[in-house]
Amino acid sequence: MENRFVSTSFFDIFVAYLESNSYVAPDILEELGRIKKQFPHRAPEALFSEVFAMIEARYPKPALGFRVGIGAAAKHYGVVGYMATTCATLQQALMRCLPYQGLFENSLDAQLVEQDTSVTLKWWRNNPAIKRAECETGIAAFVNFYQLLIGSHIPPLGIELPFAPEAEPEIYEAIIGCPVSFNADCVSITLPKTLLLKDISTCDPYLASLYERQAQALLNEEGPDDTFIQKTRQAIQTQLFDNPGSAELVAKQMGLSLRTFYRQLAKHGLRYRTLLADTRLSLAKTYLADHSLSLAEISLMLGYSDQSAFTRAFVSWTGVAPSRYRET
Repeated sequence: MENRFVSTSFFDIFVAYLESNSYVAPDILEELGRIKKQFPHRAPEALFSEVFAMIEARYPKPALGFRVGIGAAAKHYGVVGYMATTCATLQQALMRCLPYQGLFENSLDAQLVEQDTSVTLKWWRNNPAIKRAECETGIAAFVNFYQLLIGSHIPPLGIELPFAPEAEPEIYEAIIGCPVSFNADCVSITLPKTLLLKDISTCDPYLASLYERQAQALLNEEGPDDTFIQKTRQAIQTQLFDNPGSAELVAKQMGLSLRTFYRQLAKHGLRYRTLLADTRLSLAKTYLADHSLSLAEISLMLGYSDQSAFTRAFVSWTGVAPSRYRET
């Protein structure tokens, strides 16, 4: 894939790394802020490698990507990460999140290969466009995240990376806790099958279902044209679940002051309230088509305090109640 993008939320892993090491780097933080302002939803992968190179030049350490990646948490994976935290087991988290890997990185093509006592995740086979920074950081982030999910530091059985090591292999292995092979034809990680059966303590089937619907809606919104309006709609959508209707938080997610945000909307001939309603209506129609979702659940997903508030809004948009719309 020629144009590769990474979820902007994953760029925050650099902030976590700088803070955890007490590094004072205002220029790097300023660059991260600029990237999030320009690309509030997803940013070109080249920018990820550029920020990585800035940190590497300023604070050189062997196996830097592994060091950065082990600070990963659910928030760095966006809605896909939060969905994983609500699953019952690690296996369910993998199966549920794999269809939405494109929300995190649009070139991801992870495949699960099963052996007798283990499973191997493989992606980016024979892909010369893949950068070392992304490989190192991504694989270490995955390891740390699954360990957080199960509440145990059980290491993988092995990791493969498609480039030569830039430090002694033992350093990589000491950081990640398992053998690491280099110059492979893909990125891969092998886990024991028993690990997949580990429970996730934050399991919540109700929230899992809602997050999955949100992820599906975001996936449907993906498109090649990353315009201001598209970015705003995506920002509104990601905020609806926890901060319904907040223009200030939508603007902040887009890296804009509230004043600048309103000015940009005005340039497009729109008001925030209108775009918010249009986004909610589009999502409401998508959710109503799924008969497994109750009206109360849809109300919650759209950020309404109760079902009656959603019903009143839907009637004002369409002239019919949501229950009637679903029937017809």
